[in-house]
Amino acid sequence: RLHDDPQIVDVLGSDLTWARGVVFVAHCRTCKADYYPDRITFKSEPGKRLQRLDYDAKTLRISKHGLWCDRRVARMQESGIREFRAGFSNFANWLNQVVPEGPRITYRQSQRLFMEHFACRLLVAHGHSETFTCATNLKTASFAQAVRAVIGTNGGRIVRSLHHGCADCTHVKRYRADLV
Repeated sequence: RLHDDPQIVDVLGSDLTWARGVVFVAHCRTCKADYYPDRITFKSEPGKRLQRLDYDAKTLRISKHGLWCDRRVARMQESGIREFRAGFSNFANWLNQVVPEGPRITYRQSQRLFMEHFACRLLVAHGHSETFTCATNLKTASFAQAVRAVIGTNGGRIVRSLHHGCADCTHVKRYRADLV
């Protein structure tokens, strides 16, 4: 857009250093869609906008105030939550200690980082990546509800995984008779 000023943002890179960045929003004059680095917003009906996620986005917006994180930081967080049973606030505290200079990550921003990243993974795993849309600029809890409304049917199960079991996976408890 020629009439919009570029937005100056802080980006936490994969090397855990903060950098200044500039976000330019691409705009289609025909369909009135806005293309952000991690999502596309578009008009669905008069006065209402929806968003579609970009599942291969390199950076994710975690704050409306201009904080973005590289997707590799989100993968670190996912691994920390899974392997160390860390919470959102624990990850935010750890990240703030590891990266002492630059903006501080809050609990809510840490939660948003996880939701943005993991929602994309869930939607792809459940085969809803092409059809998922939700309202723009939702709060984290509302965004989670929108994702759960799409994948939560049938208990949120991935049907293909119900018939799979091996020693390296978590699976339904097996009895000695089943192992023979």
